[in-house]
Amino acid sequence: MPALVEPKELLNNWAPPSSAALDEVAWDRWVAKGRSQDQRDRAARIKSLTWVGIAALCGAAALWFQLAPFELGFRFLVTGCAIVLMYQALRSRNYAVGVLFGGIAILYNPVIPAFALSADWSRVAVAATVLPFMMSLVWPDKQN
Repeated sequence: MPALVEPKELLNNWAPPSSAALDEVAWDRWVAKGRSQDQRDRAARIKSLTWVGIAALCGAAALWFQLAPFELGFRFLVTGCAIVLMYQALRSRNYAVGVLFGGIAILYNPVIPAFALSADWSRVAVAATVLPFMMSLVWPDKQN
């Protein structure tokens, strides 16, 4: 029969497990890998949001006479896309693009609309708004 070990003997003989020394180079590589993954994810989200805005604007211009029941949702969608793209442009210090998307957000504001989506000239304005969204796909991002 094995001998019983007293709890005090267990505490006296206990030592923390050994661990390898921290490798600073490996840690820096791991952090850099995480940052680059975050940047790629952010760029993919911005690009997909831009495509959502383009699709909404093109769909509204194409289905102009059926837009009336969905006008509020359309305005919220375009304003939200423009605000996110404005924030991204300002974050990357591309101030002219930020101002452009800020203006789009003000024009399509669902709370206080700048113009009604019922006249034929507003259809042209909606179609023209696609251009800044399309150009934002090719504008360089200054922040890495």
